[in-house]
Amino acid sequence: MVLLKDNPNNNNKPIITYYIITISIIVFLIQLTLPGNTSGELYYTFGLIPSKLLGKVFPEQLNKINPYLTFFTSIFLHVGFLHLLFNMSYLWIFGRKVEYKIGKLKFAISYFVYAIITGIVQILFGFSYNLPMIGADGAISGLLGAYIIEYPKKTKSYYSIAFWFIFQFIVDQARYNLNGEIDYGVKMYTFIFAAFITFAFKRLTYPQK
Repeated sequence: MVLLKDNPNNNNKPIITYYIITISIIVFLIQLTLPGNTSGELYYTFGLIPSKLLGKVFPEQLNKINPYLTFFTSIFLHVGFLHLLFNMSYLWIFGRKVEYKIGKLKFAISYFVYAIITGIVQILFGFSYNLPMIGADGAISGLLGAYIIEYPKKTKSYYSIAFWFIFQFIVDQARYNLNGEIDYGVKMYTFIFAAFITFAFKRLTYPQK
């Protein structure tokens, strides 16, 4: 179900999608060579931690970059190969179609905006204030919301999108069982926000007669 074939059927190469996937893989390979990867220090340094953004003081070794930069650095980190594979598979399947439909520049901007929105929602409504949020899950959830609006007749794709959120629910539940903190709904909020913004933009750009 994850590897659902959904080709753009066009000759335009989804360059931004390629770049994001390539950078994410390179970062993951570099991540594996760093000592902080096994200790968790890497995640607490470059992951998005709501309490750090809200002013909580962390040990000096975890403050190597401005906390606001973690809105961007966090989306290129992944906790393991399966996490990376799952995210990049969905980005490959759905991201390139969205990129084709809205254009490369808007796609690049949208991807990072969705990542920022996910971080903001986590800060406002999440419970995992002291845990690092990492991965492209939020940005990809946003792209799935945009996909639903851009391709409303691709009903077979909805099964894969539903599976995405089921998997996210399972991961969040496992996270809750481990540390008693949970962030249900954060990715769903991003999904809904992206769908709403895409729909509004389409109505403004192509007003109904």
